[in-house]
Amino acid sequence: MTCPRWVHCCANIDWSLLTDSDIDVINFDAYLHWDKVSLYSKEFKRFLEQGGSIAWGIVPVVGDMLSSETVQSLVDRLEKGIDLFVKNGIDEDLLAASSWVLPSCETVLLTPDQSDLAFSMTHEISHIMKRKYGFERG
Repeated sequence: MTCPRWVHCCANIDWSLLTDSDIDVINFDAYLHWDKVSLYSKEFKRFLEQGGSIAWGIVPVVGDMLSSETVQSLVDRLEKGIDLFVKNGIDEDLLAASSWVLPSCETVLLTPDQSDLAFSMTHEISHIMKRKYGFERG
């Protein structure tokens, strides 16, 4: 069994550097950068069609940002990002099947309670999206 090759970027870069690389999962700060990343939809489409996955870092890990959000506001934000990728030519079913939901970056600068909140929100958002796309078991 091989482990997935994973890269995380919480800034805005030339995303083709990652989509053209030999990795399995691209994890990005979707909270701040989903609109910029969607400019590379053509490259992400090819990446997904070749078996890659996207990890949407939709839950912010800055205390002020985290405290101003709700699970629903983050679901709405994630859905805007997904919709933009779909409008730019990525098949919605492929995108949903190839997506993960995560915090936007590491939670090391958060308090323990804030970290718990970030992971709890991530868990809830994941369940909402799994239900929406028919991936929830039992």
